[in-house]
Amino acid sequence: MTSVYRHSEAAFETAIEHHLLGHGYVAISRDGFDRERALFPSVVLHFIKETQPKEWAKREALHGRPARNASAWNVSMNHPRGSSKTRESIV
Repeated sequence: MTSVYRHSEAAFETAIEHHLLGHGYVAISRDGFDRERALFPSVVLHFIKETQPKEWAKREALHGRPARNASAWNVSMNHPRGSSKTRESIV
């Protein structure tokens, strides 16, 4: 190769992204990123729904179906150990 690679964080990120996308990863829009929770709520909720269908059905029975914008759906549940913190947000 005759081209010179630029050594920078951006070039490193581009190389990693290129490799991941070439090996089965899928690019998603940054628009749905929840900075406060540091995640993509729609991706997380989809993952939970697909991998834990029984638990998902229980949550829907208790809290209804999530809104189209998954980040607007805050699910609360009882704390499993019964400590003084009785409710917590999971998403």
